[in-house]
Amino acid sequence: MKNAMFFTILVWIVFPLFSKAQENQDTSLTGIVPLDSEGKIVWQAVTEVKDAGKDSLYVKAIAWINKQFPNPSSVTTTRSPETGLIEGSYSIRLTDDYKGTRVPSKVVTYRFKLEFKEGRFRYTFTDFNLKTTSRYPLERWLEPSGPYYDPKNRDYLLQVRSYMEELIKSLTEFMIKPGKPAEEDW
Repeated sequence: MKNAMFFTILVWIVFPLFSKAQENQDTSLTGIVPLDSEGKIVWQAVTEVKDAGKDSLYVKAIAWINKQFPNPSSVTTTRSPETGLIEGSYSIRLTDDYKGTRVPSKVVTYRFKLEFKEGRFRYTFTDFNLKTTSRYPLERWLEPSGPYYDPKNRDYLLQVRSYMEELIKSLTEFMIKPGKPAEEDW
């Protein structure tokens, strides 16, 4: 009888401490992806390119798009050499782990904007949405206490971040590389 009472008292003391420790754990996912002042996922930066004109940067960006995407004409929605602007959208295929194997899962769409001025260009990647029957912004995944929380969200956001870091690295390296893009030999 004494053991049962001791155990009951111990549970009353330890259980609230355990649950309090779980509440204090940082489960926020906001540090995984960059957010703007409105809380939207955005990758944006300006990159200086020494001795490059607006037109040459525009041409290099078109060459990068042609190299990067399988169907470049369907990726871009705006190509304006006069204003130095390229806009478009593309998608990322996320994967799930199924018995130790990565299998295709969700599709995330995003929009991008490339802007060019003398000696620099700016990229902006934004409007990340899960491809569903209705608009589903990825920002819904950022709050673990929200109704859209799923433990897989962390992995999905890490996949988006990894994809974007590789894409931005590819773009930046291509744009700052000296010289003109190679002409196709016919």
